[in-house]
Order: sequence, then C-alpha cells, then structure tokens
Amino acid sequence: MPLEFKSIKKYTRLLDPRDNYREIQVESEIRFHPLTGRTARIAHFATFQGFPKTDLKPLAEATRKTCPFCAETVEAITPRFPADMIPEGRLKLGETVIFPNLSPYDKHSAVAVVTREHYVPLLELSAQQLNDAFSAAFQYFERTAKGDPEAEYALVNWNYMPYAAATQVHTHLQVFATSTPGNHHADLINGSRAYREKTGRNFWADFLAEETRLGERYIGRTGNVEWLTHYTPFGAMGDILFLFPRRASSWDLLPEDLSDMVGGLQRLFRYLDSLGIHSFNLALYPGARGQDNFWTHGLVSPRLSFNPAIGAADVGTLRHLYNEPFSMFRPEQQRDQIKPFFE
Repeated sequence: MPLEFKSIKKYTRLLDPRDNYREIQVESEIRFHPLTGRTARIAHFATFQGFPKTDLKPLAEATRKTCPFCAETVEAITPRFPADMIPEGRLKLGETVIFPNLSPYDKHSAVAVVTREHYVPLLELSAQQLNDAFSAAFQYFERTAKGDPEAEYALVNWNYMPYAAATQVHTHLQVFATSTPGNHHADLINGSRAYREKTGRNFWADFLAEETRLGERYIGRTGNVEWLTHYTPFGAMGDILFLFPRRASSWDLLPEDLSDMVGGLQRLFRYLDSLGIHSFNLALYPGARGQDNFWTHGLVSPRLSFNPAIGAADVGTLRHLYNEPFSMFRPEQQRDQIKPFFE
C-alpha cells in the first residue's frame, strides 16, 4: 500500500459571458486522502486577497451582559464537578476555568473558558493564556478520565467566533474524552493500523517524510510540531495540519509539545488576520494509548461567509449532506501564503 497523493482533474466547457461568450475550459479537481481514500473537491480556484477586517466590538458589547463565561458570572452560574472527581468544583489554571458541560458530548465532557475578558481579538490571545488553556484541558483528562476504558481518546476542539459555530463570543474550548471517536478520526485510526499491517511501517512517519521531500505543502516546524497544509481540506479556505511526531496519543503529549503548538498557532493567527479572517475551527486527533500506528495531530480550518452581505454560510449541501469536503483554495497556494509567517 504505497503512499500516494492521488488526484483527478476535471474540465468543464462553457461559453464565458465575461469575454463575449468565448468558449473556455474551467478546471476542478478531486483529491483522495493518502490514508483513508476519502475524496475532497478543489474548485473555483479563487485568488483570495482577503476580506475587509470586521469590527467585532459591537457584537462583543451586545453579548457581554448575557455571557455565562465572564469573570463576574462564571462562578455563579456554571456547573461544578462532583467532589470525588475535582474536589474544588472547577479546575483553574491562570485565567482558564474548566467546568462540566451542561450538554455533554460524552461521559467526560467539559468547557474550558480561556480568558477573563469577554472579548479578546485573535492577535491579542497571549501565549500564556493559550498554554494555560490547553494545559488545563489535559489536567482535566488526567484527573477525571485517565484509566477509564470509556475515555480512550482525549479530544480538544475549538470553535472561535460565530462563523465557526461558537455559541459565545467569549473564548472557550470544548474538551471531552471518549471511546468512540468521530467518523473521520476512526477512518484515520483504522487506516493507520492497516498501513502498519501491510507495510510494517508507520504511516505518519512516511507521510511526513514524503511531504517534506515534496515541499509542496510543508510549511515548517515549531519545536517538536510540524506544520503543513492539508492535501484534502475540509474547509472552503483549506486547512492547516499540525503533527506531533512520535506522540501516539494525547496522553503522551508533553508540556513543551503544547507550548510548541501554541507558538505555531500564534503564527497562524497572524496569517488569518492578514486575510481579514476572524473565525476558525480546531480539532485534535489522538491515537490510542500503547500503540505505535498513530501520531497525534490536529487541524485548523479557517471559517468565513461565502457572501458576508447576506451572512451565507461556507458549508452547503455538498459538505453537509454528501459529506464531500469542498475547498476553493489550493493547499499548495495556501502553503505559499502561510510559510512567510513561519520564517
């Protein structure tokens, strides 16, 4: 099962009204994930120069009074952990406060409020705030879920701002541990196991070596974390993949790994800000404890509106009901834009 970056190009003939109805061919591309074989479509090939920057302060002010995560309300209205789990009721580290999710995703499910201030713009999220938030998330897993067979995979995900489906402007993470990873995550785990059985090798080691050799999507490294654009992106603006070499599961991550990740995230935030993008999703994909098939990694997916004038979402039928990712941004083009922020 050789590692292959497979794609199929398609060409559509049409008469172009922008050029006196001259016949042209318009290219699109179907890409296949090198591990799972799942497809993603790259189309429209927009030359994206960015949006005018949105002033989110009016939205922040309008939501401040009803925010449950602000310092003056979080202690009064959020739930607490049972005393036999976390005796102090809520887990705190720096500005981060972690408490049970009232609408849990799984047996172990919590919310991590990252900042005291209600609204913190992307470029003002400090390394200390981010380090504390991710470190507190893993402290939560250690204290509540470690050793529980129902908590094999410790997940951290982040919806930042409304375009990314955040229900609050106040910066927060969703953290939960599960024995049932999502469909894409399960495909990666099963594919990694199959690759090991067929080749005797670790897919992720081969993948990183090949991406580094090709150089088409490889961005760079921050400490022990490798950064690339995603060959088969989920998002319309493409995705950025960050990889923790030789860290099989989230339980294997070290404090310095999280710090290295935060350093890369801050570089990505500068890239997003340069394009006027203020929303993103982040997901962590860990493997299982005690195996050597998988390397923990994550994706950052910028989010936007296809038509900000009417608030059009960037997820339509193709992605939502066919589960077919669509991107209008070539990962190789995206890599060229991001790489200067890592130099």
